[in-house]
Amino acid sequence: MTRTKRTQLAAGLGSAMVALCATGAAAQDAVPLGVCGVTNGAIGWVGGTRAASDPGMVGDYVDTIQTVSEQRTYTAIFELSNAGLVRLEAAATNFDGDPVITLFDEAGAFLNSDDDGGGALNSRLEMDLAPGTYCVEASGFGTEVFDATIRVGLADMGHAALTEGTFFEDEVTCTPETDALSIGAIGSDLSDAPVILTASAADTPFYRFSLMEPMPITLTAQNEDADPVLRVFDNTGAQLAENDDSDGLNSRIDLADPLPAGTYCVNVAALSDTNAPITVSLSAYDEQAYLNSLYARGETTPPLDGSYPVADLGLLETRQRSELRVTSDAQWVVFEVPEPGLVLIEAVSVTGGDPYIRLFDDFGRSVGEDDDSGGDLNSQLAAKVGAGQYLLAVTDLNSDSPQRTRIAVQRYVAAR
Repeated sequence: MTRTKRTQLAAGLGSAMVALCATGAAAQDAVPLGVCGVTNGAIGWVGGTRAASDPGMVGDYVDTIQTVSEQRTYTAIFELSNAGLVRLEAAATNFDGDPVITLFDEAGAFLNSDDDGGGALNSRLEMDLAPGTYCVEASGFGTEVFDATIRVGLADMGHAALTEGTFFEDEVTCTPETDALSIGAIGSDLSDAPVILTASAADTPFYRFSLMEPMPITLTAQNEDADPVLRVFDNTGAQLAENDDSDGLNSRIDLADPLPAGTYCVNVAALSDTNAPITVSLSAYDEQAYLNSLYARGETTPPLDGSYPVADLGLLETRQRSELRVTSDAQWVVFEVPEPGLVLIEAVSVTGGDPYIRLFDDFGRSVGEDDDSGGDLNSQLAAKVGAGQYLLAVTDLNSDSPQRTRIAVQRYVAAR
């Protein structure tokens, strides 16, 4: 009897240890709250688990296939146990997709981004990274919803590349010896007088400027006919940031952390017409302007304190209806759900537009989004919701001129 009891006890302890280990593993693989500053969109470890996300530990590249679009992002988390030259890629599984990737560190600081560096419409970045946790956000350019393969590999370990790469992958740098148009010395008056210059990428591919004091800055390059790409280098030739297609086909770099006083270089390239004039601006970084641009693109929710326009539909008893003038900039509405249930949201353009809707909870987390499920180019979204406030972003994918769009939000509750 004693032996039987000991056997049962050992078996019970063994089962408990297995359950405990399983619980520990599950906890380790859970997505860390707020990692990389992500507040909405789908997110997960490349390879499915924390351990499987590290290409150095796995000994090969790791990848995942996810559905993305311009309004639908997927954030792939990966770890590096050792420093190395990391290659990040995104390739559409069909010929219609145009993936865009953006790299963030664990704290959410922007590190780099790319659109077409992988060749064709695919994306590719290579950067030296220190050990740590990183996120690569994949989205799409244009209206297509498509599946994309997101791959993380170590270029210096010979991991196979997903994409072919293009001239965009050629070594581009700017050293003190590089011929560049001098903008001159810049001081605190940049806040009142931004620098604006216009030239083609063929005529003026490099600009040089000096900061007289530490300063956060914003750089833009505008002309969609040229499809400009921006890169910023320090005076040693090290690349600090890169962007393509932040705003349509235009580019924007926000360096929110003050750059030290010193000399910097800007490279302006064109993926389309290299002779088209590109307007380059250098201005002081404005935190509120940056946030407003995110609100206008419908990427994150605005505050409800009256500082940003949000139409209030009030308490959703049964059905609420509103009519908006919608452009490519998001129009926001807020409504309150009194108890758990389901909401059906419809957006119908009465002037031939193509509405797109995104629903967020009051914490800024994405609940759902839709483009054309309402028939023709109209949108329809059904979402299970709890009690609380919800914000809806409505944009038009094809028009910068106002399109009259009717919004209907209807609430359903479970039968009692």
